Amino acid sequence: VSAEPLRKAFAMLFGVFLSMMITFIVFPGVTCATSIRFFSDPAWFDLFMVFVFNLGDTIGRYVGGVPKLQIAKENSLIMYVLGFSRLIFVGFSIWIMLRGLESPAILITNLLLFAFTNGYLQSVFCCHAPAMVDENE
Repeated sequence: VSAEPLRKAFAMLFGVFLSMMITFIVFPGVTCATSIRFFSDPAWFDLFMVFVFNLGDTIGRYVGGVPKLQIAKENSLIMYVLGFSRLIFVGFSIWIMLRGLESPAILITNLLLFAFTNGYLQSVFCCHAPAMVDENE
């Protein structure tokens, strides 16, 4: 068993790891530490936020799986720039939590975009990883 296929696909696999690590910094801990006034019960708010994340993530995974909407594997630098730019969501989410910003539109839009980029980038990285390895390996 050779380590060559792993070495060839390492860049794409690292992209999946990076995306997951950035996601777990924010979701669900930071996201569910905020609140919106129209939810009197925190359990319903947490459930709503999980639903919003799953909705954005699923849409992102669907879009990332459509070949015409994928970033070409030759442009892996763009994928990494997008992956690292997700750190902006980390800072913004923590800022929302610390400031007590209760605008539902900002909170939900931030989470939807964060979840969409999570699903999209993970799908694109996972779709391109097998193409990095030769068929006979």
